[in-house]
Amino acid sequence: MNLKKTIGIGILTLLACKSQSQNFELVENKGQWNPAVKYQGRLLNGAFFLEPQGYKVLQHNAEDLEHVTSTFHGHGADTKVNGNTGGAKDAKSISPNSDVLTLRSHAYEVLFDQSNANPEIIPEKP
Repeated sequence: MNLKKTIGIGILTLLACKSQSQNFELVENKGQWNPAVKYQGRLLNGAFFLEPQGYKVLQHNAEDLEHVTSTFHGHGADTKVNGNTGGAKDAKSISPNSDVLTLRSHAYEVLFDQSNANPEIIPEKP
């Protein structure tokens, strides 16, 4: 009976993880980012950077990111600001007194101790 419970819990855990997953694709750096970054993957609210000796993860606060995005791109707004329809604002139209934008984020880096400083990277798609 314990084995059945353990297997059932394992299956439920895998299904829960699968339902929370998102598509993730690593894009090779061809000069568009810092040279230390070999591949970048976009996350829902951030990014994943693969480097020769480790990786970095950047995560933004979801509510802050939505506010900043809607301020600059005017998603869902029907107002007209500085001649732009849709409520979009350019960087010059935001003053510190009227529109305070805060984007809380955090990043962490993992370095693999004694890893190969020059690994051979073979892309899946040339």
